[in-house]
Amino acid sequence: MATELEEMEEAATPIVSKTLTSLMRDMLAQYESDDMVSLPTNANERVGKMLSDVYQIAMRETGQNLVDDLKDCFPQLETKQDEESLFEKLVAEYLERFGAAKIFQITETTRKQIMGVINEGQKEGLGSQQIADLVRAAIPSFSRSRSMLIARTETHGSSQFASLRTAQQSTRPLVKTWNSVEDARTRSILMDDTHDHRVIDGQRVALEQSFMVPTIFGTKEPLLYPGDPNGTAGNVINCRCSMTYRRADRDSAISVPTASATRRSGPFEYESFVAPTSVAAMNKFITDKGLADSADLKGLNVKATAPQLKAILEVKERFGLKPLAGIGPISRYLPGTRTGKNVEASVYTNITNRDTGNRGILNVPTKFGKDSEQIDLARRARKRVSLYQDRQEDSWRNISATIEPEESLSERYNQMRNTSRSEYLFTVGNTEDPERRRNSTIFHEYGHVIHIAERDSDLSREINKFLKTREPRKNHWDILVSKYSSEDDDEYIAETFALYMMDESEHYRIHPELLKLYKRYDRANND
Repeated sequence: MATELEEMEEAATPIVSKTLTSLMRDMLAQYESDDMVSLPTNANERVGKMLSDVYQIAMRETGQNLVDDLKDCFPQLETKQDEESLFEKLVAEYLERFGAAKIFQITETTRKQIMGVINEGQKEGLGSQQIADLVRAAIPSFSRSRSMLIARTETHGSSQFASLRTAQQSTRPLVKTWNSVEDARTRSILMDDTHDHRVIDGQRVALEQSFMVPTIFGTKEPLLYPGDPNGTAGNVINCRCSMTYRRADRDSAISVPTASATRRSGPFEYESFVAPTSVAAMNKFITDKGLADSADLKGLNVKATAPQLKAILEVKERFGLKPLAGIGPISRYLPGTRTGKNVEASVYTNITNRDTGNRGILNVPTKFGKDSEQIDLARRARKRVSLYQDRQEDSWRNISATIEPEESLSERYNQMRNTSRSEYLFTVGNTEDPERRRNSTIFHEYGHVIHIAERDSDLSREINKFLKTREPRKNHWDILVSKYSSEDDDEYIAETFALYMMDESEHYRIHPELLKLYKRYDRANND
């Protein structure tokens, strides 16, 4: 008897097949017409519509079943219209968060498949008509195999997303349980799979917590739900696992954290930030808000510097950081110390306040924040960005030619090359917008704070474990971030943290396991 997921996959496969077949036939028609091959101009729109139709099938079915099973937990969903409104929102949310990357992956793979047949035909010296015949013959096979894979992956991931998001609407606390399929196809480290879904069968956690999936490397990868798109490919593609729920007050085996224990229950102070209007007010703000034990910003431009206190307050609140030992020009804390001419800000992580035990000085030079200085630095970096883009392409070609890059890395590199901000390629936030550049600098330096200054924290320990087990720079993940991130592990963390805080649309450039760490410790994250 077919399972619910198998029924959804069966319903979605013809939808996917129809779209892929039509795309490939359009590409074939273009090749027969002018010997050129490219995706149809409306390819993204067509694939987006296909995914929307697939998600409608999966999310409605899963969400409806959960509401029916736990009726007393969803009193606000009184009518069919209420439920439909919820499921429509979930489809839109899923497409907004993951649609662009999925559309690019599907269209690019389709293009590569057709180009692969054409290139092989050309190598064999075949004529255009013979090559066209090969493409025509290959289309049914390509469409059949990929349609099944896409339908399985997309119905599964979207249905589990809808399952979790629907459960989060419950008026009663719920716990979730991971359910693995009991057959030989289920992932197992004992069978040389990279992740083990067999051993976490029955793992039960609070709704807001992640399931911890063991990996072959001795680590654990967090997934909010089976098929979580933030997971690595080896953990989600072809996954068939699912979740069930029960009321937390009927489950004594698990302690469910209160909202305040895992996420801030009220608004953050930084959201209603008002910039101080004098140096004295800035210094007082820093100590009153617990940003640092002491502050000395004498000589800094108040108009430019004061708004950056919002960025500092935001990081402190979202990640629950301790106060730094101090904020201000480093020479006032370590007399005689000089910084480089072009240093915009920096953190001295090895300085400790003996009275409080708080560690780290945020060095803010007196020139910090001036608009003219920020614009001049960005303009001087323009040429370096252009040169680095060329070198980056050469590096990627060399990497691709000498090793087999991780599949996820290759997909993300292609996406970055086509859609990302070029200003990020040298250093994150390398922009002529002074405000944006200043924020980037603050977030970069606080990447050093969470990693080094707060080295006794759980987040710092997990970051170091990630660096040791995953070796992101050795495995070329730094090529997705910036040139500066290639310097060493400390700068890789600082640059990825700046990217995390600056631009959610660029999160795919952060190694998925590191991104999950940031999200797990971020009190503002609702994933």
